Amino acid sequence: GSPPPALDWLSVDGNTVGDVPGVRRVLRNGTLVLLPFSAEAYRQDIHNTVYRCVAQNAVGRIISRDVQVRAVVTQAYKVAVEVLGAARGCTDILQCVVDRSVRDMV
Repeated sequence: GSPPPALDWLSVDGNTVGDVPGVRRVLRNGTLVLLPFSAEAYRQDIHNTVYRCVAQNAVGRIISRDVQVRAVVTQAYKVAVEVLGAARGCTDILQCVVDRSVRDMV
């Protein structure tokens, strides 16, 4: 936009969000960054919530649609490859198999 807009992020309650040391950062360019975290550092109000982006300048203001965030705690998981079909000289059919508990996050 012209002039360039200022970007802010709003929490579900409509308040502007800011940095939370070691958990969340809002960069100068308006990028919202959720930092890697341990299970102990999980915060529902940050890691499982709705954010909205606001862009505003002298011309006006616009608010984004809801951005649903569902962060996932880093955890180890195993991936296996299952051969579904194979014949000499033909294309093989392989399937990636992951544990059900992490399937939606992989």
